[in-house]
Amino acid sequence: MVSRGLKKRGVGVMGLGRVRNPVQLARQMLLRGETDLDSGNGEHRGPMVMDEEGALMKASGAQGHSQLFGPGAERLAKEWGVDLVEPSYFFTQKRWDEHIAGLDREKRGGCATWDADAFVSQGTCGAVALDAEGVVCAATSTGGMTNKLAGRVGDTPTLGAGFWAEEGRDQGRWWSWRAR
Repeated sequence: MVSRGLKKRGVGVMGLGRVRNPVQLARQMLLRGETDLDSGNGEHRGPMVMDEEGALMKASGAQGHSQLFGPGAERLAKEWGVDLVEPSYFFTQKRWDEHIAGLDREKRGGCATWDADAFVSQGTCGAVALDAEGVVCAATSTGGMTNKLAGRVGDTPTLGAGFWAEEGRDQGRWWSWRAR
């Protein structure tokens, strides 16, 4: 999930199982969406094509969409050359053990805790970047689906709820997180 300040555009991808670095796909959506939106006259929508599974999809571009989920997002990742991996790439024994422990705790009627010995990290992280021109961007990731209901979309990939980056004007002057 990536947001760029001055243009107040943000994008998010979710429900992915094969994109190695989802933030790279979100970045491509943001960049390609800028090009798509500047085309005008609806040309940015591109021609319809069939993918390998026989599903109709746009030939290129993010068409200015802000949120994409699952197979459609992964088709764009493949088309754009974003790294795809087998789902097993994301498996670690540690996270599996945490998942099983969480299920067991739930069965026993347990609940979330801040006890350091029992707390299971959820993996959510974020980053904010500032370039030399004062453009600020933000990116967030949940870190996966451990102990989450299948199909869940949380606050992290939701624009304005899980993240946001913004620049603005104050008394006629542009402001941002520019370092002075």
